Amino acid sequence: MTQNTLLLSAIMLLFAQATFCQNSKKASISSISVQTGFVNEQEADWQLADFRRLIPQSALLQKDYSLFKQNGGTSLQTSPMVSANLGITFGESKKGHPELRIGLIYFSQYASTYLYAEERKPYDTLISTQTGEMYLLDSLKTSYLRGNYTCDQLRADIAWVYRTNPEARFSAYGGIGGTMGGSINAFSTISYNENRAKATLLSGSSYYFNSNSRDYQSEHFTLKNNMGFSAYIPAGLDFRIFKKHLFWSRFHLFYEGRAGVNVSFIPNMTPTKNISLLQGVGLKVRI
Repeated sequence: MTQNTLLLSAIMLLFAQATFCQNSKKASISSISVQTGFVNEQEADWQLADFRRLIPQSALLQKDYSLFKQNGGTSLQTSPMVSANLGITFGESKKGHPELRIGLIYFSQYASTYLYAEERKPYDTLISTQTGEMYLLDSLKTSYLRGNYTCDQLRADIAWVYRTNPEARFSAYGGIGGTMGGSINAFSTISYNENRAKATLLSGSSYYFNSNSRDYQSEHFTLKNNMGFSAYIPAGLDFRIFKKHLFWSRFHLFYEGRAGVNVSFIPNMTPTKNISLLQGVGLKVRI
């Protein structure tokens, strides 16, 4: 799915929803909101085999890394996000003030792998002409392989929320929601770094480096875009700026957090599932 297709689909989605609300006697647009913040997500801990499936054309990945160690473990990655939503109510105000929220959200996703190896061989022996002390000269080689996958996500965002009295200065809300969409600008980079050095063993494991050389190679690949969806629980606090002013009473500031699970379907890969936490602040205008 191309970037233009995603953007066109998103615009059509919002336009169709707005037209529906305007022509419906029961449904009406009650608010417009924008939000910005960060998405904290458990980064996918891919192995070397995963990147080989993702990028079979990579020359660097075809080398023998059987002596390398995988630097595993789960890490937390943070990416900026921005979202825009329409709030829709149905009929007269009901208990819990339910509202359908529909819009778009934009954020980024990452995955990586990291391998390393160290090789140490005796190279020579030096004897001091003054003290007669013996020094061992070793040849050290350290190698690193890193793979990174990055993409931007543009998704439709739908939620059903309940809130306390929206006419009050402060109100709280919560509900359930989900996103669905695809990626744009998906790419991957593979880098290989090899350092060679001649070092003198002074005492124990302490080295004095006499000389070194470095070999660095990298590859960049533009990849097929992926599809994904998420399910989340939103919770937030709303602050009404003014209560009596006819114009400014429509403006609200809010903080929202979302805890959920995100699933991505990347070509040549098994589906990835990550726990995510979104936090952000925004501005809402009631209509």
